[in-house]
Amino acid sequence: MAKGTVEIELAGRRRVIPLRRNAISVGRSPDCELVLPFPWLRERHVDLAHDAGLVRIRLGQPGACASAAGHPIGTAWEMLPEGAAVEIAAPQGATLSLRFKFESSIRGGSLLASERNQPHAARDDVALALPVEIVEQSPLESAKGLFRDTPVPARSRAGPHVRRSARSPKRIAVTIAVAALASILLMLGALGWNISRSSGHSRQLSEAYSSLRTSIDTARELIRKGNYVEAKATLDSARELARQWPGRLDDFATEIENVAARPEIRLGATGHVLMEGQWLPAETARAWRVARERDDPTIASLRSKAEATLKSGDWESGRAACDEALAMIDAHPLKPHPQADNLSKTRELLNNRIVTKEMTAKGFVLHEEKGPLNESSDSPFAHALRPFTTIVMSVSR
Repeated sequence: MAKGTVEIELAGRRRVIPLRRNAISVGRSPDCELVLPFPWLRERHVDLAHDAGLVRIRLGQPGACASAAGHPIGTAWEMLPEGAAVEIAAPQGATLSLRFKFESSIRGGSLLASERNQPHAARDDVALALPVEIVEQSPLESAKGLFRDTPVPARSRAGPHVRRSARSPKRIAVTIAVAALASILLMLGALGWNISRSSGHSRQLSEAYSSLRTSIDTARELIRKGNYVEAKATLDSARELARQWPGRLDDFATEIENVAARPEIRLGATGHVLMEGQWLPAETARAWRVARERDDPTIASLRSKAEATLKSGDWESGRAACDEALAMIDAHPLKPHPQADNLSKTRELLNNRIVTKEMTAKGFVLHEEKGPLNESSDSPFAHALRPFTTIVMSVSR
């Protein structure tokens, strides 16, 4: 007993296949329950399961693409809306449509994996395997092979009690002409529908391309102006649009992620503030700004005073000014301060001169082979003692 049917449509042609299982796989692999040997399908493209009147569907393998009711199908099981067709994009703008219907009252054949080992004669009602040479020509040629007209069985002879209606040659000719005209109109309608659908698809892709280009450029401009939150919102919207076209707009998706990885988006859009070349939490930046505005004038004044004592000779006063300025810097919530290095170097220079003066006052003199003090030494104490490695103590008598 058949479990249901699947109506297959491609390029305006249809074919109905009976199914005997509630769980089937669709693809071009001979191991699938429903074999559609198109080269642009995956070996196992989609899986379908019918249970308690509900139909579930998922992609059969990574890289496969399909949609239902305009919604992309994923690799996780999800419900298939009642009456919705499973659509798979085909080359040249065509679409392969699969519409499943499960009814316990339907009778017929199916493509069951368990029946593939039976002789071919026993599988006439279930075979859906096209010759390889037909499949590999082109998708549309495959469609012709798939939807090849099925021979109509000859009518059995009517008994002697059945009256046969005689038709005149003229009436037969008119019937044939009408049927031919109807066929031509149907073919033209299907062709126009396919062209219109392909044109609409291309137009939508072009609009998405233009929208993504504009969004990325807008986000860059917002970053330049410092509007980081708005820039992040623009990138998030562009990311969602790019995801609607998997495999078509990958370059845009990569560019969006590269822009979103910039510190202005990762930190600036989450409330961090750029200060002195550092991205800081808003509270930290606010506290440091207050300290800088309060202490920077005093620190600059103390530095000027310390540098002036290098010429005046009041080195002790200059060193005290450096110490006071450095103490104020140490109390700030964040370091380094832009004046910290200059103040440290000035203090080191003053300290060297003070140490040299003290050692000379104690009677230490430079050895005749030693040069003058080098005021650019890294360590004040080592610098002050280096010229006195070999010393001569002069004792005042």
